[in-house]
Amino acid sequence: SATLLLRDFIYEELRKIDASAGIIQQYNSLVFRLDEFGKIKTFADITLNNILELDIFLRKYLNSATRYKRHIALKRMITSAHRQNLCKDNPYDTFKPEKGHSKQPIFLTEDEVQKIIDWQPTNDKIEKVKDLFIFQAFTGLAFIDLSHFNRDYISEVSGKKVILSNRQKTEQCYVTLLLPIAEAILKKYDYLLPKISNQKYNDYLKLIAAGVGLNKNITSHTARHTFATYLINKGVPIESVSKALGHANIGMTEHYAKLLGKKVVDDMSRLLL
Repeated sequence: SATLLLRDFIYEELRKIDASAGIIQQYNSLVFRLDEFGKIKTFADITLNNILELDIFLRKYLNSATRYKRHIALKRMITSAHRQNLCKDNPYDTFKPEKGHSKQPIFLTEDEVQKIIDWQPTNDKIEKVKDLFIFQAFTGLAFIDLSHFNRDYISEVSGKKVILSNRQKTEQCYVTLLLPIAEAILKKYDYLLPKISNQKYNDYLKLIAAGVGLNKNITSHTARHTFATYLINKGVPIESVSKALGHANIGMTEHYAKLLGKKVVDDMSRLLL
């Protein structure tokens, strides 16, 4: 049992319970981070010291709320393995992961997006990054899906052009209307969007924010958050927003609505104004 691969055990446990797509995604993310960490592969590697080092490693990449979720997922699997006598100790009996709080995602208002649209950069590379960001902001594509985008992503549903594909990260299907501003950018580049690394992309976005005069730390994630909040503010039902973003479960999308406080404002406006 000491040489049994932890990742194999995790997926076997998920098959036993016929886990939902959302749960599978959570454990896919956990396995991805464990592979990156590289020190916890078998049950013999499950020691308190390695769990503490894993926590330090996760702090480099994840916010406190997400880090806590990864620890809880791993704790569940180790607890199950311990019950099956596959590992001797459970380090989580000693180590209690810090429960974090989700930060409010950064998104742009329609006015702020319009400022970027109207802004004319003098640098060709920055213009391409601007176009990519606006395309993201009106499609909701994650950066990795943006990088893989090609003409095959475009289909027709109910007589309308849509972007229809599976997310690279989670393999979740998503479908979103191809809005005119996004289609115009595709035509500008003959449906072959510019290629750039995520690091360079985010570096150039800082220059764009400064050029436009936005006091926000915008990244590729900001565009996706912007699209989500844009749809919610336009009254698009949560279920449809979830499908457009390719979220594994509706709870991920409801998080945006809660942080916006839109329901609170709408309910109070209807009852009090």
